[in-house]
Amino acid sequence: MHEILARGTVRIVLKGLVDRDPPALWASQLTDHARQAYQDLLLGRFAASSPHVSRFEIGQAVLLPDGRGYAVPATLYETLADGTPVGVQEATFTVVRQGRLWLIDEVQLGTYREATPTPQAQTAPGQVAEPRLVGNIAFEDAPGGTIYLMAADGSGLRPLTHGMDPALSPDGRWVAFVRWEEPRGLYVIGVDGQGERLVYGAPQVRMPAWSPDGRKIAFTVQKGGKPERRFRFGDREFVIPADPYWRLAWVDLETGEYRALPSDLHSLAPTWSPDGQWLLYDGDPGLQRLSVDAGEQHLAVEGRTVGAPAWSPDGRWIAYQERRHDHWELFVRPAWGGDAVPLTPASALAGRAPDHLSPAFSPDGQWILFASDRDGAWALYLIRPDGTGLRPLVPGGLPGGVELRYEAGVQRALSWGP
Repeated sequence: MHEILARGTVRIVLKGLVDRDPPALWASQLTDHARQAYQDLLLGRFAASSPHVSRFEIGQAVLLPDGRGYAVPATLYETLADGTPVGVQEATFTVVRQGRLWLIDEVQLGTYREATPTPQAQTAPGQVAEPRLVGNIAFEDAPGGTIYLMAADGSGLRPLTHGMDPALSPDGRWVAFVRWEEPRGLYVIGVDGQGERLVYGAPQVRMPAWSPDGRKIAFTVQKGGKPERRFRFGDREFVIPADPYWRLAWVDLETGEYRALPSDLHSLAPTWSPDGQWLLYDGDPGLQRLSVDAGEQHLAVEGRTVGAPAWSPDGRWIAYQERRHDHWELFVRPAWGGDAVPLTPASALAGRAPDHLSPAFSPDGQWILFASDRDGAWALYLIRPDGTGLRPLVPGGLPGGVELRYEAGVQRALSWGP
């Protein structure tokens, strides 16, 4: 748990240097000692106008012998303004805990390697190519629009059906989705486009999630609520909007059994724990953790503006989106308690803050896929759970001119499966 927090501290500082944010935005991640001893180094060595650190990679945190913190290695890639590689600087950051915060206390520079231009690529020497992404990704281009399927590396894009909230099955053979046109309800379809069938009919169903064994699908269904109310005082009319209730349920695909689950009046976006014992969902007070067998629930993450949780394949972490002021950001935190680490913090100098929605872990847990309008138009992006490696899933946009039309809010617009 503490390792990812230590790495997150280093990431905030390095991202600030890459983005050339003023020191006030990242110096709070330094101890007083580090501000006195290393702030000039960070500004002069790593944030110079040219060459400039254009990207970085963070290694695994190592517990210090005295136990007071972690040594976090990092590799910084320097380029000129035109993108020409200049060199690679190795550095180690000592991160210690002060109260509830993890702060950088020391910076040690390691080996520096000058770039050797090659006719093959514009990458710095020693750079390791990213491993090929595996599995398939299902996504909708808009709520109720076309649902597409493609390989995780962006190849093989094809339309599958129409509806919303696609969810790939644990074996990668099926996609669950919902449809709000007749006949309405919860559907499944094979990844080959065959075998589409209605498995539970209801006027309004949302956000299906497969159990790890592939037998059940949990979802949220509209059940009851308060109708719209109108009041008149003198010549003025006031309207209290309708308040529909959304409750959790699951359906057994083998038997057709339907079961309503204990849940809040407003329950959205369920996700199963990898062992199938728990459902994490967006409830009234925050993210709720529901025991599937016992029916007991506990508050996992407090906050009325959090939603769309995703459980990591190893069960250790949860990712989710949270509304901050006028936009949505992504966070990751230990699944069973601990501090949140921001994945997509907004810069105070960025103008309109972008939205980041619908996080989904890769099958191996090494990446988080999400949707964002950070570059203007909506697109799919990747980021590692420690906040490094941010990049578009498909540089240059989806093939075939496919455009995404999302609205900010709690979304389950995409899914990543085997």
